Amino acid sequence: MLEHVPVLPDESAEFICSDLVEGTIIDCTCGAGGHSKAFLDRTEDNVTLICIDRDKDAIEIAKKNLSEYKNRVEFMNIKFSKIEEIFRERVVKRVFFDLGISSMQIDIFEKGFTYKKDQKLDMRMGGSDMTAYRIINEYSFKKLAEIFRTFGQERFSNRIAERIIEERNIKPVETTGELALIIRKSVPRNLQLKTLSRIFQSLRIAVNEELSELEKALSVSLNSLERGGKIGVITYHSLERNIVRRLTITRDDVKVKKKNPGKKEIKNNRRARSAKLYKIEKL
Repeated sequence: MLEHVPVLPDESAEFICSDLVEGTIIDCTCGAGGHSKAFLDRTEDNVTLICIDRDKDAIEIAKKNLSEYKNRVEFMNIKFSKIEEIFRERVVKRVFFDLGISSMQIDIFEKGFTYKKDQKLDMRMGGSDMTAYRIINEYSFKKLAEIFRTFGQERFSNRIAERIIEERNIKPVETTGELALIIRKSVPRNLQLKTLSRIFQSLRIAVNEELSELEKALSVSLNSLERGGKIGVITYHSLERNIVRRLTITRDDVKVKKKNPGKKEIKNNRRARSAKLYKIEKL
């Protein structure tokens, strides 16, 4: 199996697979199939899995990694906001989301998700006309600052947007390395790393419409699952967590618990540092 360590795999599988004897699990963020494999290993043949990923490359890797499960798995190269059609056709009992970006997308697909490598400014998780290059080189100062402030919660949003406009008037900003240098020049040295993370996160969210995708898919899941259905959501930042809380807090037909990774997992998997698993059960 392609090396990609899933976050909170045991806790996720225990929650999703508990008391599940038949029906369908939707893994909305399949990636390399790490969580999917855990779900399949803990269930019997009456449970089938639909693996969704908007990235065709990820789907092909997951197909190889999960080939031993044969007709228990179906793969769909779609955005997870499109899951309503699956609910119409299947008896869905469980839905799972592992949000954010995977190490596989950073290390293998080289689509410009990280400031640590000099790559083309892309950041698309799947087919889309929008790219980080277009945002950086075509959006107005106002739109750039709004993206950085809204999706990155970055206090130097205006200063960074101004510097980007200045630099692109000389030549287009084409790579992550060029963008990272602009950001470094815009903020104090001791704040550079956190600012880089926030700006790259904000661009990724904007390119892929991540928050609206989550809101749509989670709303469909909450409204479509029957009593006893479960939704697992692994979040990595406050914007994702705010959506989960907002969509569940006023409902009297759900129970929500939260699980953090342990110290050992965080030590072995840096991606787990900011992760939180929301365990949502329909009552």
